[in-house]
Amino acid sequence: MPDNSNLSIDTTIIHYIFLSNYLIKNIYWGSSMFTIYRHVIGVLYIIFILFLFSSCSDSGDTTTCAAASDPTITSALMVFSAKGTIYVQLWGTDGTAKGTGMLKEINSLHGDSNPNHFTELNGKLYFNADDGINGSELWVTDGTTDGTFMVKNIRLSGSSDPANFTELNGKLYFQAGVPEYGRELWSTDGTDEGTVMVKDINPEEGFSNSNARHLIQFDGKLYFQATDGTNGAELWVTDETSDGTVMVKNINPTGDSDPLDFAEFDGKLYFQANDGTNGSELWVTDGTEAGTVMLTNINTSGDSSPNLFIEFDGMLYFQANDGTNGSELWVTDGTEAGTVMVKNINPIGDGGPKNFIIMNSALYFQASNGTDGFELWITDGTDDGTFMLKDINPTGDGYPGYFTELNDKLYFTADDGTHGKELWVTDGTSRGTYMVKDISPGSDDGWPTYLTLVP
Repeated sequence: MPDNSNLSIDTTIIHYIFLSNYLIKNIYWGSSMFTIYRHVIGVLYIIFILFLFSSCSDSGDTTTCAAASDPTITSALMVFSAKGTIYVQLWGTDGTAKGTGMLKEINSLHGDSNPNHFTELNGKLYFNADDGINGSELWVTDGTTDGTFMVKNIRLSGSSDPANFTELNGKLYFQAGVPEYGRELWSTDGTDEGTVMVKDINPEEGFSNSNARHLIQFDGKLYFQATDGTNGAELWVTDETSDGTVMVKNINPTGDSDPLDFAEFDGKLYFQANDGTNGSELWVTDGTEAGTVMLTNINTSGDSSPNLFIEFDGMLYFQANDGTNGSELWVTDGTEAGTVMVKNINPIGDGGPKNFIIMNSALYFQASNGTDGFELWITDGTDDGTFMLKDINPTGDGYPGYFTELNDKLYFTADDGTHGKELWVTDGTSRGTYMVKDISPGSDDGWPTYLTLVP
């Protein structure tokens, strides 16, 4: 196909109009009206297809068809997933509008590549992406266009859909699915040959899933949630060997305890779990069966569902619901007495604090006070020091999320009610909080997600 990428859209359209006129006058003249009508429709369809491909260009054995108006870059300090003019691809930025563009068109077949869950290993970022041919598989990037490629096609007949990446001792552990074993625990050293399944935790015949997820490194081992097909979703651990991949404790003997949202704090692992009696509450483990216990029953009449744990200023902050105040900001020092609510952000409902991140001795997050919608908040750990930093969307919800720090600033996704979900930045002040770039111009969503710094 000829490279029309340097032609203006107007010039390209004129060329196609002349082509259609020539075809109609010289080929279809004298035919019946019905035949002419059919051929005209056919020509118009051809014109549409040619125009759609007007930004395509040949490069070796592949043809890329990036939208003509999408800016491109060859290297980035931070990468993320975003929807440009048409499709969701791998984007990057140096923190400026000019330095923000598509880093690589992973799916060049007019589809979304949906890169997600970027995780560092040995100076590179590994992630899940779909090139339109091999399905959602394991990819890697060093922050450059040429250094972005597929590591391994784990499932040849479809998508292995790798997820829940966590680094341990120079390898990356994750969940992936293949027809022979279902979704199980895998690891990679960054090479095709070094990408292997650790253990078939749920050995039931066929596509049986252990669904190993919520992986976290703790005390030199990897802890996670999994099911062996007998005991339900419980707390597991691996020392990186098949024999050393075992269940820590059957927290709920009559069902699934669903341990999740693990966080290390003060030499122990904190998480949410359900023992079948007290509901989903705050649990803690030292890595042993005897040392895995419920710390406190925050909601004695139901589920407090503590989640989104983050250590800040020597304490562990999280979201929880005590059954009276809704889902609000909580904190614990690791004791039952020291587990308390920080602030009732929304007195008439759920404050819903989430997307926590620390920058410059402050904790930033998304929350709603019941009046201004879900906006950008900040806390120093006290009631009085917890407040809304900026009402990004005065007419609705700003929904700030996917926070990432770069050069003493926080970059994130937000919606101001006019430009859709786009790339924003804050220096920790209301005035210094603004949109970096309208990736998908107008009210359409650019959807920058999974913002991650390049090592």
